[in-house]
Amino acid sequence: MDSVTCFNSFDDVVDDWSRLLPSCALNTLFITSEWQRIWWREFGGENTLYLLRFENRDGVQGIAPLMSDDDDLTLVGDRDVCDYNDFLVSRGYETSF
Repeated sequence: MDSVTCFNSFDDVVDDWSRLLPSCALNTLFITSEWQRIWWREFGGENTLYLLRFENRDGVQGIAPLMSDDDDLTLVGDRDVCDYNDFLVSRGYETSF
């Protein structure tokens, strides 16, 4: 990847997210921006949101929805139900991501 940009609001990446999701190998309800935004609003609490956007010359190839509680950095979502939490990665870029 050529660049990584960190955002702290879903509003800053929602358009990229919407364009990227259909090209992801894993495309479930739980990694949509709508689900992630609602989960964050209801359960994010005092955590800090980090939305990392990965780009190369072909455009956005990945988004990492992360949160921190000052001690741990994890994927956004319930830590006890982590089977559905994942990065958004465009097909063909999984290994470089």
